[in-house]
Amino acid sequence: MKRAFFISIVIFLLIFFFSTSVYALTISDLDGSGAETGNIQRVGANVLTYVSIIASATSIVTLIILGIKYMLGSVEEKAQYKKTLLPYFIGAIFVFGATTIPTVIYNMVK
Repeated sequence: MKRAFFISIVIFLLIFFFSTSVYALTISDLDGSGAETGNIQRVGANVLTYVSIIASATSIVTLIILGIKYMLGSVEEKAQYKKTLLPYFIGAIFVFGATTIPTVIYNMVK
């Protein structure tokens, strides 16, 4: 009961803090002058680069730690680590995909 309440509070807070307002343009707002997006593009590219580096480094360090524990562990521990490797690889695929796909889209749009 407490866990479900805690999760619902966290979800509510996430929705509350990450909700955004939308400003809709009308036809009269469009005067034909282009928008300057050079600074936004540089910041976006830098953020994608840093997130990709941090996520990749974290994933690789975690794999190294799991590998060392697997090599030094007993038979029971090795069986336990084999169970944790599948979720790790799925997570690593999501991490690399979540950082690679936006970069590819950004480069295609650019």
